[in-house]
Amino acid sequence: ATVSPDGEKAAILTFVNPEININKSLVIKNLKSGQTATLIPSDSYKVRPQWSPSGRYLSYLVFKEGPAVSHGDIKILDLTKGTGPRDFGYGQITRWLSDSVAVIIRTSGRVQPDYKHLGGRGKMTHEDSTEYVIESFKLLNIKTGKERKFFRDSTTFAVPVLNNSKYLYQLRNTPDLYIVTKKELDKDPEAKGKLVMDLRKTQITAEPIITNQWFYYQTRHTIWKLNLKTLKISKIIDLPGINFLLGRGDNTDKFLTYVRKESKTNFIKIDNLFLK
Repeated sequence: ATVSPDGEKAAILTFVNPEININKSLVIKNLKSGQTATLIPSDSYKVRPQWSPSGRYLSYLVFKEGPAVSHGDIKILDLTKGTGPRDFGYGQITRWLSDSVAVIIRTSGRVQPDYKHLGGRGKMTHEDSTEYVIESFKLLNIKTGKERKFFRDSTTFAVPVLNNSKYLYQLRNTPDLYIVTKKELDKDPEAKGKLVMDLRKTQITAEPIITNQWFYYQTRHTIWKLNLKTLKISKIIDLPGINFLLGRGDNTDKFLTYVRKESKTNFIKIDNLFLK
């Protein structure tokens, strides 16, 4: 689940049948009244709902081949209109920068939907041994549909942060997380910048959340935040146990969610919300 920028709603993906663990409905829940409304029925496997900064748009991914991939068809809903979602092709939205521009990864191949690539593995495989291949990091203008490349391809991921003045990225085939300024890249396109963290030594246990100023991550049952401006790390909360995972964040840095895994059915549900 992910909380809207105004803190009043949550976008939730619900299983039709938790035992089978396929097909999800995209539901909006009013956090004040508790009422829910289904936006998209359970016609496909969906993941990664994300709000645009104003809450007007909601993006998510659709997997045509079931839950064995981490990238899929990018779908974006305009919640001010009664129309269906627009399709923006295969890949993944990593972060909204504004209501019209989003950071996307264009990929080919398949990969398991988890965070293990953050430990420095350059390639990942699934049962069919199809490799996960990053093609490029781009900025997508959802109004025009145009894309432009914004970072070099020798990385596992790259995200503009601090009002687009710097880039947070991980070198491919390494566990090293760097931050580099736009000025450094203008002088040298291959500039590395400053080493922020060794992701393998940190032993991150859930997919991290990256916002404009913060890098949120989990180690075992503790959630931490890294200030991308000062590079200082502080603890947010100790989770109730090892079966709890960092969920999703929002663009305003006001809300995070954590979720409880039901190991029997692999069913994920909201457990709690807390303020930063």
